[in-house]
Amino acid sequence: MGKLALKWGGISGAIMMAFLLASHILYPTTDPSHFDIAEVFGYAAMVVSLAVLYLAMQELEKTNGDIATTLWQRVLVGTMASLVAGVIFGLYNVAYSTVINPEFLDTYYNYYISQLPVQSGPEYERMVAELEADKAMFMHPFTQFTVMGSTVVMLGIPISVLLAFVHKLRS
Repeated sequence: MGKLALKWGGISGAIMMAFLLASHILYPTTDPSHFDIAEVFGYAAMVVSLAVLYLAMQELEKTNGDIATTLWQRVLVGTMASLVAGVIFGLYNVAYSTVINPEFLDTYYNYYISQLPVQSGPEYERMVAELEADKAMFMHPFTQFTVMGSTVVMLGIPISVLLAFVHKLRS
């Protein structure tokens, strides 16, 4: 099961990276007007790439031969593959924000501050101070890796459960 998780998690992570690299080609600038589209595109890339977990479950069924594959085995292989994809995505994000586009976090936080509902006064100052503290924490590569990788895993778990049920119903 571990080999399947590595294989399909790697495939899922590669698909995710291909989608994200395509978005960087389509929108090569760090124009803040693209941030909303890029965020939606990023989540869509995660969901689409995690859909290959169904193929991992099919391969698990084939490798087990005559032994029935349980629902929980399917969920486990999907979750393990999600973890591998999450590691790939976390590493990609660290590489993107430290090597490929080191100004990204500053640009993103400035954009986020410009979108605050309050743009002056003590409440604004408090909100900006909180965001600056968050920015300092999030700029650390380990935090970026953990948050972005966890996002994939947290999406991968329910997708694995859903796909395991679908696979069970179809087989």
